[in-house]
Amino acid sequence: MHPHPTRSLGQLTDTPAIVFGPRLDILEWNPLAARLLRDFASVPEAERNYARMVFTDLVMREIYSEWEDVARRAARS
Repeated sequence: MHPHPTRSLGQLTDTPAIVFGPRLDILEWNPLAARLLRDFASVPEAERNYARMVFTDLVMREIYSEWEDVARRAARS
């Protein structure tokens, strides 16, 4: 991975940030994103796909009060 996303994420201390790959794979995240959404480091790397997690991860499902809308958008991506 190119060093710029990691360096930029380290500077974002007051906003959650995630770097996605073209198929919504979760490539990088900052500590605030991990606290607000999910500790992505605890998810096996092969399963770190945002769309997949929205539909299969109970923690992700509980986070969103408007889960149906989030799931609809994830399915379209």
